[in-house]
Amino acid sequence: MEYRKIIIPLILYLAAKYGYGLVVKAFTPYVSATFQLLPALVIISIIMMFRIHPGKLVQKKRKDVLTAVALRVPNTVGMLLENAVISVSLSSYSFIQPMILVALFVISLIRKEHCSVSSIIGSVLCVAGVIMFQIF
Repeated sequence: MEYRKIIIPLILYLAAKYGYGLVVKAFTPYVSATFQLLPALVIISIIMMFRIHPGKLVQKKRKDVLTAVALRVPNTVGMLLENAVISVSLSSYSFIQPMILVALFVISLIRKEHCSVSSIIGSVLCVAGVIMFQIF
């Protein structure tokens, strides 16, 4: 993996994710966290409206579109749950992604997938960091 190619998008992603959490936390006393998600979804929908043409997609690849729609439901539920976590604790929100990595690590251990030594070490460090942060 060439880290030079992904470092800037990664930094921007982390800044946007943390900034979103700060905004939601700041406005929680005034507006519910779930309602704050609405403007973000509207903005994303407006941007996608000019890039994606649903009518053409449904005509060409009906099965693929139905699969994509079905996969968006858990994603939307996850966004709503993230907002609920933000309204309670910003520090817990910052550990949602590491918790997902922990779950994927456990799943890979259960499935006995082949992992490199550095991958296992990184996963164990991630798990240890999450556990230590939650305990202390």
